[in-house]
Amino acid sequence: MARVPYVTRDELDAEGQEIYDRIRRDRNAPEVGLQFRALLHSPKATGYLTSMGAQLRFQSAMPENLKELAIILVAREWNSGLEWTGHAVLAARAGVSPGSIEAIRTGKAPAGLAEQEQIIARVVHQLLRHKEVSDESFAAAGWNTLSSLVSIKPDTDLDLGKLKQLLERVARTLKKQPPGTRYASVAYTMNGFVIAVGTYVAPLTELALDTAEKIGAFQVDMGETACKVPRAADYIRKSQARGAIGKKRKSAKC
Repeated sequence: MARVPYVTRDELDAEGQEIYDRIRRDRNAPEVGLQFRALLHSPKATGYLTSMGAQLRFQSAMPENLKELAIILVAREWNSGLEWTGHAVLAARAGVSPGSIEAIRTGKAPAGLAEQEQIIARVVHQLLRHKEVSDESFAAAGWNTLSSLVSIKPDTDLDLGKLKQLLERVARTLKKQPPGTRYASVAYTMNGFVIAVGTYVAPLTELALDTAEKIGAFQVDMGETACKVPRAADYIRKSQARGAIGKKRKSAKC
């Protein structure tokens, strides 16, 4: 038996029923989840909370697979069976690999995750375990998210002027401060951003190639992983040779 009784729709007044129905509509679900029904003893507060949740989940620009990855990482940290059961299925449906889901379930993550997934795992772990996120993890997550967005968003939805500025920033940063162990993940994701822009944003391919040539080849210490830093210019030119420039992905790839 639940410690807090679950509220049914019939127990609510007209305003409460509208909130109940909105929760169901936001999630395109036949019924309101039990976690929300427990909260509906205070309908107004529940309405505010679930509206924020709906905004973050359904209106966010964050790619679905990365979003679901973050959710199951949090579910595992909190040992929330309810969240895990629902979102592990959604994560798999969004393209998170079985191996990554299992690494998170068994508490091995970030080991066993792809490099981009490791970045998200570090942010979640630092935030929940230490109540702060390091500058390196924050920056790496930002560059990683930008790379994902340019790979799936139409060019018309992108701020090309801002992307040009970011390419210039990458060139300045990696030229002035050669990447070392401390900021390895930032250098890695900056390099990935150049590749993503050059490959998926056709109007900026030549600028991305120019940036890649300025960066050149470099090595960073990625710790005990098999990750290697691809040479951005070579990667973009291979995409050109395949005729793949400007062809967007259906979902972000980790």
